[in-house]
Amino acid sequence: MDEGTIPLFVYGTLMAGEPAHPLLAAAIVRSTPARLAGAVLHDLGAYPAAVVGTGDVYGEVHWLTAAAFDAVIARLDAYEGEEYRRLCCPVWPHDGAPAIHAWVYLAEPAAMARYPVIATGRWPGVRHARST
Repeated sequence: MDEGTIPLFVYGTLMAGEPAHPLLAAAIVRSTPARLAGAVLHDLGAYPAAVVGTGDVYGEVHWLTAAAFDAVIARLDAYEGEEYRRLCCPVWPHDGAPAIHAWVYLAEPAAMARYPVIATGRWPGVRHARST
């Protein structure tokens, strides 16, 4: 982990270029694509939800400044709502670095079972396909 930063893994509307990214953008020191193993991504229509499972979910790790972390997490907790739990999980950066532990928002598998699975584990492609 970078000194003075805290990693957050995002996979949906909080990713760069997505509608909710401004909620954390000002606190980001650096970012890299990454993979969350042992998870499945569900399509809830306007946004995705990751749950513990047997696949991979692809997204980004954003290292947030420690000084801004509490304020950013308060905003994100409110944004994500009661549907999600914030957990610290291992994620694998695509830049070849070893796995790191990052905060990630996960939903309850039972609550998401009625929604379709995104087999690729990638949200941006689903959202962009809908908008064309």
